[in-house]
Amino acid sequence: MSERGQEIRVGIVTLVIAGVAGVLATVGAGVSLPFGATPYSIKIRTDRAPGVGLNTPVRKDGVVIGRVTDAAFLPEGGVLITADIQPGSPIYQTDICRIRPSSLFGDAVINFAYAGDGAKPERLEAGSLVTAAALPDPIEALTSLQVDVGPTIESIGRAANSIEELTTRVNRALGDDFGGERMTSLLDDMTVSMREFQETMQVMERTMTQVETLVSDPRLQQGVQEIPALLTDARATVQKATQTLESFGAVVSSAETNLRNLEGFTEPLGAQGPELSQKLVSAIDNLDKTLADASRFVGAATASRGTLNRLLNDPELYDEVQRVIANANVVLFHMDERLKQVRPILDDARVFTDKIAREPGRIIGGALNQGPGLK
Repeated sequence: MSERGQEIRVGIVTLVIAGVAGVLATVGAGVSLPFGATPYSIKIRTDRAPGVGLNTPVRKDGVVIGRVTDAAFLPEGGVLITADIQPGSPIYQTDICRIRPSSLFGDAVINFAYAGDGAKPERLEAGSLVTAAALPDPIEALTSLQVDVGPTIESIGRAANSIEELTTRVNRALGDDFGGERMTSLLDDMTVSMREFQETMQVMERTMTQVETLVSDPRLQQGVQEIPALLTDARATVQKATQTLESFGAVVSSAETNLRNLEGFTEPLGAQGPELSQKLVSAIDNLDKTLADASRFVGAATASRGTLNRLLNDPELYDEVQRVIANANVVLFHMDERLKQVRPILDDARVFTDKIAREPGRIIGGALNQGPGLK
């Protein structure tokens, strides 16, 4: 082949490559060709447009459909972008417009993504205005977050050192018998450990199932719902018991006063003194028994001893407790009535003892001269 023929062939190849490159550049840049349909323009408004400039690509679901032809600032703030869209590349009103970085060098791309709800969307006409949002640049995000790569690299280095140390320990543990008895024993131990772990997990699963069954038990839920009413009844009973005990305290104080007054005339009373003293002692014993019974009742009403658990699971016990509370209210009512009946007697005894303490001779005079009573 002559030198002249080679030059001709090289020239032909160069012209072909230049033509293909020109066509590709024209198509990729979105420049309108003198032939074919004319592209239509749309307006894109955004608060910020980092990396957007002339010939910035506009894509629809990743496919280039146009280029930016102008970008201008708005008086009220923001940026108004004008883009030419290739004919046959529809953009719908339901599409979402995002400005996002396309490389690490600050270049951007405007992307439209379909976000319809399945209904037939309407196409954007030429000159339509679209609102877009700018996604953060990775470099800008790293700068704003002030990411320090040094500690990360140090952490990676420490992790590598730990892995190296672990590998050294494994090699040291296995020794030269990597494929022999030590490895077999190690695998057996691992198998046993995994089996035990599986058994433990099965036990935990059964336990959680039982707990879930217990919690979802309708009887337990019903018992929990009835607890507030039961506590309210118990609180009312305790309050009544407290009031009764206060009444007992007043009665005991009155009895102590009477006993102190009796000390002044016990000796002159003679034969009537022991009888009256015996009656007073009997009354005090009855009061002590009543106080003991009331104390046991209050203790039984407030102590738990597993009763709460039984109340949650045994409706019959709950009904029995309600009946006991009702009976206790009746007993307390009758006790209060009895105290009201005893109080006048104690008042008469106090008046009697006061008069005897002031004038002990009245007993002798009363024995000799029988007359009307104290009242």
